[in-house]
Amino acid sequence: MSVTDVYDTLDRYMQPDISRIVDAHHGSSSGFSRHYLTLYSIILGIEAKSVLEVGAGFSTQTILAALKETGGKLMTFDMRDLKGTGNPESLRTEFANAWTYVQGDTRNTLHTIEKMTFDVILHDGSHEWRVVLKDLRKILPHIKQNGLLLVHDTEHPAFRLKFATRLALIGYRHEIVTLPYGYGLTIVRILGNKRNGSVRTTWEKNRK
Repeated sequence: MSVTDVYDTLDRYMQPDISRIVDAHHGSSSGFSRHYLTLYSIILGIEAKSVLEVGAGFSTQTILAALKETGGKLMTFDMRDLKGTGNPESLRTEFANAWTYVQGDTRNTLHTIEKMTFDVILHDGSHEWRVVLKDLRKILPHIKQNGLLLVHDTEHPAFRLKFATRLALIGYRHEIVTLPYGYGLTIVRILGNKRNGSVRTTWEKNRK
């Protein structure tokens, strides 16, 4: 076995360093902190190739870390410039081929996904339920069959985002569950949208 073969073998079996995600997960018991490992696991688990994020933060770095393993790409929408989201400018360079950052109000920018479909969509942007409802209605048609929609803060008593999510889902066949901690993370599996293609993991493709 050549030296190159040895390094190739090591690369295949080396575990990714997710210590920063673990640290952020334990950094607080509120907000999105307790969901970082869940988010990483979801992206990695369904082998996501296309992810949409509304509202940037450390979740952006978490998604990109998982997509580094799956070979997928992320599109992020946020009203703030990158520095304002708490993400370093170096992230643009590091993930230049895997990440698109769109700055602006989603009411004026989401039209750019018109011909795109996604395996996973995370909404953690506006917390005004009417705006969230409009966002969800725009993005739901772009989720693949068996793809996942994640909506944060659905258990927060002031935001009514669980109401907005359920309202947006009218007409869509789906399964839904809410993790009640960290102000709530609602996970929706879209069972329809067959025209968008379907999310299928490797084990399903190899299943006889």
